[in-house]
Amino acid sequence: MTDELGTRVVTGHYRPGTLMPSVRKLADEFGISKSTAQVALSRLEASRFVIAERGRGFVVQDVRRRGGFDVYGTVFRLSMSDPPQAVAIFADIVNIGRDLVIDLLGSYFLLSPRPGPAHLVAIVDAMEAAARQPDTDLTEFLVREFDLLREIALAIGQSASVALLNSLAGVILDVPEAVEAYYTADPSAHVLIWRALVNALNRSEPPHEAEYALLGDMLALYHQRVIEKFAGLTAPAGHHLHASAESA
Repeated sequence: MTDELGTRVVTGHYRPGTLMPSVRKLADEFGISKSTAQVALSRLEASRFVIAERGRGFVVQDVRRRGGFDVYGTVFRLSMSDPPQAVAIFADIVNIGRDLVIDLLGSYFLLSPRPGPAHLVAIVDAMEAAARQPDTDLTEFLVREFDLLREIALAIGQSASVALLNSLAGVILDVPEAVEAYYTADPSAHVLIWRALVNALNRSEPPHEAEYALLGDMLALYHQRVIEKFAGLTAPAGHHLHASAESA
């Protein structure tokens, strides 16, 4: 019931600033006790989807404007019932992640001296072992990719970036379609790319500006395919959301 009410908030069935139905009305609609309905509303309040106002009831909040990443993750998960909205949110997540990756790599290259690459190589080795499995666990594989980025962020002392990575990972890993979409290419291709990047991080000279630009362009092209795959995974049968993905 809590998810159903949350979905109604996310999809605009309950508009920001309006009152949620009363406990009695919800109990009647869902065929539950008033105490159970009260618990559901309290959970929505804990998630900051609504706020209790004395003498009025529970007021719907604008979760897109007021919510943090914890709320954003819930919004994304619940938006799966509204594919265009889900695609738009996923595109934002992918684009934020790409910008963060490029920033982290650039900052790591500027370290002097840089830490040895052994800890990064070990993660890539674990990714390669996972990719060789007959049926690669994509969730586990994506966790390792985030582990690699987290180590890079820690090496350059960007604790805020670590927190953002953790939040992004939580949002993506909570939606199976999002995890699957990240692998429009076989996981082994991800291994090759990360191994090349880790080797580049160990070079004495930082990459040229053209190399940075090329990396950004390649990631943008790949992530466009990721967004399009997610659109296909979430589209109702017989429908296509390419237009939504391309405009994201």
